[in-house]
Order: sequence, then C-alpha cells, then structure tokens
Amino acid sequence: MGKKFTTAIGKPTEWWQNEKNYKKWMKDFFIPVVAENQKKYGIRVPYNFVPRKYQIDVIEAMMTKRFVAYCMHRRSGKDYMSVSMLLVKAMETTGNYIYLFPTAQQGRDVVWDGIDNDGHRFIDHIPKHLIKKNPRTNDYMINNTRMIITLINGSTIRIGGSDRYDKTIVGTNFAGIIFSEYSLSDPKAWIYARPILAQNGGWAWFNGTPRGKNHFYKLIRGVLDTNILQEDWFAVIRPNSDTGVMTKKELEAIRAEGQMSEQQIQQEFECAFEGCLDGVIYANQITIAHKENRFGDYVYDKKLPVYVAFDLGASTTSGSKGDRTAMVFFQQRGDRPWVIDFYACRGMGVSHFKMIMDDYSAKYGYQYDAIFLPHDSKKKSVAVYDDQGYALEIQDMFRKEFGSLRMEMVPRCADINEDIEVVRSRFYKWYFYTGTPQDKAQKERLDYFYEAMEGYTYPEVDERERIALKPLHNWCSDPMDAFRYAVRAQAFGWCSAKARSWLADLDAEENECESNDDYFLI
Repeated sequence: MGKKFTTAIGKPTEWWQNEKNYKKWMKDFFIPVVAENQKKYGIRVPYNFVPRKYQIDVIEAMMTKRFVAYCMHRRSGKDYMSVSMLLVKAMETTGNYIYLFPTAQQGRDVVWDGIDNDGHRFIDHIPKHLIKKNPRTNDYMINNTRMIITLINGSTIRIGGSDRYDKTIVGTNFAGIIFSEYSLSDPKAWIYARPILAQNGGWAWFNGTPRGKNHFYKLIRGVLDTNILQEDWFAVIRPNSDTGVMTKKELEAIRAEGQMSEQQIQQEFECAFEGCLDGVIYANQITIAHKENRFGDYVYDKKLPVYVAFDLGASTTSGSKGDRTAMVFFQQRGDRPWVIDFYACRGMGVSHFKMIMDDYSAKYGYQYDAIFLPHDSKKKSVAVYDDQGYALEIQDMFRKEFGSLRMEMVPRCADINEDIEVVRSRFYKWYFYTGTPQDKAQKERLDYFYEAMEGYTYPEVDERERIALKPLHNWCSDPMDAFRYAVRAQAFGWCSAKARSWLADLDAEENECESNDDYFLI
C-alpha cells in the first residue's frame, strides 16, 4: 500500500460501528486501494462497491494476509464483497484466480447469473473496460460455457465447483482461490489446493455459514484459538447480532412464518455451530450416538474379520472420471457393527481398491471375510473386455482381482428413502471409530466420512415436501451410499457365520428390495 493506515483488524465491534472510525478507515485504507488501481488502470476498483462497516476488517485482511476465513450470516453480502475484492487482487497481480462453490451450477446461479440487492449482476462488478478483447473478433473475452473472464492485464477469473477438485484444482497454478459456502464444500478441495499455494505464494479465502462442527468450524476455530501462523491467517465469526442487517422485527416475522426452526435461525443468522443439524438426514441418530458415546476410540479387533462395503463410482463402472468409489470398512462384534476405516477416490479401477485393501491389511492387520457390492456391479464395463472382446461385468472384474474372497451383491431398492429409513432404524446398533492423532492419515479419512454423514441432507425445502425428494447429490453422497450398503449387508446377516454366497440367487429380486423380515428387524 505504501502508506500507514488505521487498522481495523482486531478491533472490537464498537470500533467499526463508529461512524468516525469507519470514515477514517475509508480514507486511510480503502481509498488508497481505489486510487492505486485507478492510477494504474484508469478505472476505480472495486467497482460498484462500497464496503459495509462490518466488512472493513475482512477487506483489510484480504489485502494484507494470505488466508482469510469469514463466517458471516445470511444476507451479509459476503459474496458481493468477495467478488469485488477478487477484482482488486486480480488487477493488482497478474495470475489465474478461481471462485469455487460447492458445485459449478451453484456458482453459475449465485455469481455468474446472480443479481444483487441493487439490481446489479455480480459479474457487472467487473467493468467492461477491464475485460480483454479478442484481437481477431474484437469480442470481450468472456467464456460463458466455462465461466471464465480474461482481464486486460492477462489475469483470468473463473467460477467453478469444489466437488470436482480433480478437474478444477489438480494440475493448475491458481494465484488465488475463494471457497464460497465452504461448510458445504468438499474439504478435499483445500487439501489439494494448499500445496499449489505453498509453492507459488498464493492466497485463499473461505466464506460460509455454519453446518455443524465440520471442516469449516475446525478451520475457523483453529485460527481463532491459536497464535500459530497469525501473520498469514485471519478469521472472524460475524453474527447478525453484531451487524444489525436483519432487524428484530424481520427476525420475528421469519419466526412467525414457521418455515424455519429456531435452530435454523440461530445457524443462518447468528452463526451458531452447535446443535445445527436441521435438514441432516441422520441428525437424530447422530445426536443419540454421541450421547451414548458410540463415536470414540473403538479400535480394530484383530480377532474378528473385516468387511468392506463399496459404492461404485463411474470411474469403476465405465472408465470415466465421474463419482467417486467409496469404501466403508467395518467389523461385527456380537450383534454390534463397528466402522473402523474409510477410503474414497475418483478415476481408479478395481485393481487400485484391491491394492488399498492389501495395504491396510499389511499396516493394520485387517483380515477380510467379505466385500459387499451394490446392485450396479452387474453392469458391463466399457473399459474392460475379456479375451473374446466381450465387456466384463463389474462383479467379474472384482472376482478376478479378489479371487476366493467372498462377495455379496446388495440388491437394488426401488426408493432410496426406504433405504434411508432402514439405516435410521438400525443406526442404534452401530459404533464408530474416530481414529487417533498417532495415525494422522487414518484419522483424516474417518473425519472425512463423519463430516459427510453430518453433511448428508435433503434440499432446503419445507419438511412436508421432502417425502418424494432424493438427498442432495454432492461430495457427501458417495460415502453415505457406501454406508447404506454396509448397513443393509449387516441387516441381511451377511456378517455372520451363516452368511450366504453372492452366487445364491438374486435374479428375480435384483431390481427391488427383498421382502425379507430380517431386513427390517431391529
């Protein structure tokens, strides 16, 4: 900045609410930002944007620190602010920048096609004067399909989805990354992005509202509760009670409408991380399991066999890089099943998962008794053929890799909500190993699985409309589908000594749930 300025970082709420302090900050900090860019590029940036009082410490952090995490309530203007300040950063330093939402479609709806309260499209905060023109066609370099804008200084701004981090992040060299609605995003996206930014000295911003004590909560608290890396990091939790954006009258009107529970109101407007599992499919079951201490240090019992339930991604069934394949490892101790491990990846074939199981067996001593495959394992692979040129069924590929290991195929259920009810009814039996700090890799795998469990939701609609809906398809889907197959396999009695072979006949019933009384027995 080249000039000393009054800092807003670390000041109490009363400081930035004071009009005199706000005006002084605008003069000492924000106006120089505008002036420097105006001098360099001939136009004021940020464009069509005036900071709100409660945003000034966040904006200051965006300009002075590498990593900024801001948990702010609904209607606080966090995406409006983020888009505006992203332009400042992109014009300040030439590079590639990406704005990641949980899905690319959400990014299109919110930013690319979205309109703010003042009637401006979000991308209108990037003035045409700063967008590069194609020298051949003289058209502005705006790629609507890929959601990319190229600026006059050579920087690019892209909108994408963190659910496909293998395509949006891996192999790239982004100078800056924004994770919007980070609490709903796949946490693996940041794991893959971090080494890139470490190498090129880039930055990252994380915004959102709470969704339980998941990866967003851990990130925020990790910064707020420790002095480690404070020079690089800034974090803030800013509820409506601090900003006053929503008046008491407006909040009372929302309560009176009855469309939001008090928990949801506290979550969305007061940034409450505690107890906010509204909309989570297994919310009640998770809460009870925690009260009964069924999440804990329940280690692997080497005397008992291990079972692995698969959810097959498109990479396994067709050779393409679609959904991930997920694996839930569990044991049965008496009549109590225990989750002991988890693994998921995208773009790998059956031989890779055989290798993973062998590695875990060597490292942890897992002794496998059976694997459980979903009904779609009877599909033929477009990527693998036998000697006669016929496409192999997925189950044949598994049989070829796993040899004599027992395999069972979980029959298809016509309605996923029926499956979910079975999981809910049998959840009380299950225990969950949470890992230990001594094995960081395994703990991260298990944390990822349990965060997926707490993030597995229906679309945000009225409870009465959820009856016919399917769960949201996002990063939580594959781990929870694998868990459903694990629960169903255990319900069928396939983890007992009397377990039947997968070659027993499932032919007539493979396309609908079996009407087996044991299946519903609790």
